[in-house]
Amino acid sequence: MKNILLTGGTGFIGKNFNNILKNKYKIFLLVNKTKKNLYLKNEKNINYLFFNDVNEIKDILTKKKITYFVNLATHYTLKDSDKDIIKIINANILLPSLVISSLNTKYLKKIITIGTMMEHSNNSKYYPSSFYAASKRSFEALLEYYKLRFSFLKVINLKFYETFSDKDERNKIIPTIKKNYTNNKNTKISSTKLSLNFLHVDDIINAIEIILTKKITSGNYQIKAKKFTKIKDLIEKFNKKNFKKINCKFGNEKLFQINYNLKTLPYWRQKNLIEIKFDSIINGKN
Repeated sequence: MKNILLTGGTGFIGKNFNNILKNKYKIFLLVNKTKKNLYLKNEKNINYLFFNDVNEIKDILTKKKITYFVNLATHYTLKDSDKDIIKIINANILLPSLVISSLNTKYLKKIITIGTMMEHSNNSKYYPSSFYAASKRSFEALLEYYKLRFSFLKVINLKFYETFSDKDERNKIIPTIKKNYTNNKNTKISSTKLSLNFLHVDDIINAIEIILTKKITSGNYQIKAKKFTKIKDLIEKFNKKNFKKINCKFGNEKLFQINYNLKTLPYWRQKNLIEIKFDSIINGKN
């Protein structure tokens, strides 16, 4: 059984990654001790590597025979206060850089990390919409250094748009609609024209597993839903089928939709459509 080092295991994708792949790989979770209470103990094939300070990472990892490093750690915010900048740099640049420099490259074969389509605002090759997006591109530049230094490594950076799942509790649009629907409250939506490109977390994990198992050339790849879905259409379709309606109020904000095409990840196909999943998610039938 091959070893995976995972960062970002407390996040939305990370938790699902553990649940889906823990029976196929031996997973080492690198975890800050401040988040220790977010983890379950004694899970099959999951080993916890707790650290108090980033200076401990090298000693923790040097002797580990890690085959794949999957970096899902991130700090996401659209703010750029001093505190936010420090958190973004620590999570998005410092942590993964220290991890890579600490791993024994005798065993390491692939590095998989996640970028963001927010790097491509204005539908441009590079137009970061926030400091967060700029930090992702900064680490992407550092990956070029690791590609040159360790030419035998496969380094893959994966990008996508909006994410969802059947049991999503984040402060995102779909779980917000569900929460307000359950509590008989109105949901405020920025515009009748709001369209998002939704990918189910299972399809994202499938993409990562493809990278783990297939011969994929180093580089940046995109996974993308077949179409952008208009939120207004989802709600109207739901309300036609169900006695209890979703109550919402649409604004008239000006929208800037990112729709930039990158190289598509080979072998990957979308399996879960928001149009099919939406009804059961809102009604809590999962």
